[in-house]
Amino acid sequence: LSTFGVKVRPHAPVTPGASVRLQFTLPDDDMPLFVLAQLVRTEGAEHVYRFVNLTRTEFQRLHDLVQRLKTD
Repeated sequence: LSTFGVKVRPHAPVTPGASVRLQFTLPDDDMPLFVLAQLVRTEGAEHVYRFVNLTRTEFQRLHDLVQRLKTD
C-alpha cells in the first residue's frame, strides 16, 4: 500500500487497463474508503492498481495510514 497504489489478491478476473472501484476498511477508522483505481500489472496471483482521481480527503487518509504503518 502507498498513497499512489496498492497490490491486492483479486476475487474475480480483471482485464488490464480496466478501472475498478476498491473499498478499504482502514484500521482505527469506521468509515470505509472507496477509491477509483486502474490495474497496471499482474504479479503472480496479485494485481497492482494505481489510484486515479483521489480527492484531497482520500489522499490524506491514505497518507496518514501509510505513515502509521511505517512507524509500527
